Amino acid sequence: MIPSGYMLDSIGLGLWFATISFYLLLFVYLYFFKWRQTKNIFLLSLGVFFICLAIGRIFFMIHDFFLVPTVIPVYGGALHYFVINPWYWRLGSFWEWIALGWLTLGMTMTLLEKRWLQRIIPVIPFIASFVILLVPEDLLFSFELEQLNYFVPQFIFTENPLITYLNFGISSQIPMINGFLYQPSGMVYVTTNYFLAALYALIIPLIFFYVAWQGIGTIRKRALLLGFGFTIYYVGRVLQATLIRTYLPTALSIILAPALAMIALILIYYGIRYEEFD
Repeated sequence: MIPSGYMLDSIGLGLWFATISFYLLLFVYLYFFKWRQTKNIFLLSLGVFFICLAIGRIFFMIHDFFLVPTVIPVYGGALHYFVINPWYWRLGSFWEWIALGWLTLGMTMTLLEKRWLQRIIPVIPFIASFVILLVPEDLLFSFELEQLNYFVPQFIFTENPLITYLNFGISSQIPMINGFLYQPSGMVYVTTNYFLAALYALIIPLIFFYVAWQGIGTIRKRALLLGFGFTIYYVGRVLQATLIRTYLPTALSIILAPALAMIALILIYYGIRYEEFD
């Protein structure tokens, strides 16, 4: 039985599992049932976008829910440094930027006419993906004071301060402790995941809304569904950002992002298949 203190984390984890499953289903549908029939480059890029998102989200889930930190006590044990293996976050971000690169590649090739936009818009996410993967850690990560709540069945602090494994039956409360968490907050992180990510979160829906404004009939309706779908998806991504998440109630910060991702994927799916339901 899951203790009540861990319910929110368990629900959030379950929603992310469901989201990954939806990513995989959309990839299978787009690649095997749509692209192989139509050879439409946008459908191929959208399929690759979803499989890359699935891979990236698996790394993020390991980082967020399952990694045990290395704990370094300071000030006589009053505070601690929490160091979590940063490579899972790096790989998660790498695959999500690769996903964005494929999405923008397909969009610009099929929806935009200007060659310079077709070249510039897709290449920036691919560059960002390798920058995040390869730059020195001090440009991506730093220590920030935070109160941590731990996800079972991994760890709990005891005297001295040792870490012991925690099973569901031992405690009904989430152990919490103040310390300096080693997390993404460096210069490159802020540039890519706040400035560039915010820019693309605007560009992608705007391209679809522009197509809807220019188009008629089925084209307009499909573009609107895709535009609203990607808008909701990137709103969910914004809510995952560290600077935003710290000001949200715990329930919203854990559950809202995957829930919005699921809603967005449903709209995107109906946008892809709109002509079949019209």
